Amino acid sequence: MKKQLVIFGIIVILVCVGLSGCELFEEKPDYITVNVQAHISVQFLDANGFVIDYRNPPPSLKDYAVPVRIEMIKAGGERLISDKVVVNQFLYVSGTFKVYKEQPVECLATASGYQDYYQQGNSYAQLNWATIRAGADYGGTYNWNPELIIYMSNVTHP
Repeated sequence: MKKQLVIFGIIVILVCVGLSGCELFEEKPDYITVNVQAHISVQFLDANGFVIDYRNPPPSLKDYAVPVRIEMIKAGGERLISDKVVVNQFLYVSGTFKVYKEQPVECLATASGYQDYYQQGNSYAQLNWATIRAGADYGGTYNWNPELIIYMSNVTHP
């Protein structure tokens, strides 16, 4: 019995000495935080399809306010939706996502009509996983600043 107690004591001492240098491993996050700061602008087109100079617009476009919906979407699922009004050309909208491997982030801006002007085409931007991963390590932060331009044309129907 004494022999077993000595062996047990030696094993306990060896285990304690062997584990005394171990550090607790902190699990690293498996995502990258993506901060989105979208820059939204509205540009009106003349009858020839050219952008109207916002510094010298026709009287009907002075001091305009266009209702806009901005959607920030992570991997086709999680969404941040903002309904804002673009006043005199510019608007900024921000959001944050935890993005996991192979997940893209998208931004879409749509405008309802303004007087007899309607949005032409989509105002869309996408950030793919490869770009996110190249710019930040897991547990880190990636800042994305997409520029979305909404072109409005003077037509009688959208």
